Amino acid sequence: VSDCPHVLSGEWRFRFGARGLDMLTPTWIEDSEYAALPQEVIGAHKSGQTVFYLPLADALIASSIEIDMRAMASDSTQLLFLRRIREIQLDHASWDHLVCLRLESQVGDGQMTTAIDIAPRDGIAMGDKSDRSMILQEILGMSQSRKETRFQTCSHEGVTVALPLLEDPPPQRVFAFLPIRSVGFRFAVQSAFHLTASRADLHRSAENTKRRNAVARAFLKACQGNAEVSSMALKYLGTEPADSFWFPVRTAILAGLQDLACVMTARSCLLRGEDPVAAWVPESLLRDACGLQFAVAGNPREAMHDLGVKTFGFSELVQCLHHNAGGWVKTMWGEPLRSSFFSDLYGSLADSIHSDASCLAEVQRLQIFPLAKHGSDTSHHAVA
Repeated sequence: VSDCPHVLSGEWRFRFGARGLDMLTPTWIEDSEYAALPQEVIGAHKSGQTVFYLPLADALIASSIEIDMRAMASDSTQLLFLRRIREIQLDHASWDHLVCLRLESQVGDGQMTTAIDIAPRDGIAMGDKSDRSMILQEILGMSQSRKETRFQTCSHEGVTVALPLLEDPPPQRVFAFLPIRSVGFRFAVQSAFHLTASRADLHRSAENTKRRNAVARAFLKACQGNAEVSSMALKYLGTEPADSFWFPVRTAILAGLQDLACVMTARSCLLRGEDPVAAWVPESLLRDACGLQFAVAGNPREAMHDLGVKTFGFSELVQCLHHNAGGWVKTMWGEPLRSSFFSDLYGSLADSIHSDASCLAEVQRLQIFPLAKHGSDTSHHAVA
């Protein structure tokens, strides 16, 4: 990005560059060079601020920087791990708005709140850009869009996880204070990972493996301490990691969730699955006939399968049909949508017989064919 980053702080003013043996070397900024710096940089420095100024090494880099800035403007998670930084203002000459990202609060129970405010550039006095606090107050006062996000954070052995408290949490990234990349989880992971030179990935080192192995424990501690988090535990797992390095995290979390009351286990829970007839099964019927309940629809099916949760199938359907002397079928015969119901029911039974011929004998014992007792009067009916 820059061949000669400048640092101005109090009486100190240096620029850094690589010369001779390609070692990064600080060079004092002389008065004449200081005077030639942009007025915004000088003004901010003279106001008592520490200033990092990065002259671009190539003007073509500006477009990629804008892309990165737009990405930053929509993701406040990065503020959680920047140590003492609590606010970032984004301003680009081509934009008609200003963006402010803030870490709003940090409370003792591990919850943190971030906010993103967007305000129109036209309504903000930009005369003295060095007065960032004044600009911040104007942005907040004229904000046309504010997005607040609460996070539950929890740490274990030098690893911190941050779980967005949202109904549909978006994919999150792995951080080493700055973001590295997404690995498939919908919770963020922060630790002092050893990175490759490009910062695009982690070294496969023993230290990184140790830190990775602490992720699951931090996640499970967050679930144990917050009912809101535990109710969405499977959502946070997201998709199966594309990188095998992270597989053990998913496996360990799934194993740990088996012991948490927040996640129904294979002994009491079923997925509805793709069989059309399953959509007709009332929760109460499944509970009374089978002693089971359907999994919450929002939980990812892949994660539920990994937990050992089975899908509604022929065995459960037969139990529902036998329950209460066929009361379900009798009730559905009087419903306006009976044609759709019986079509799905017969189709499901036919598919079961087609895939396993031994199901035929069980189907023949079912009472699933409605018969009217008095001519065409369907108000009194039996099943055969």
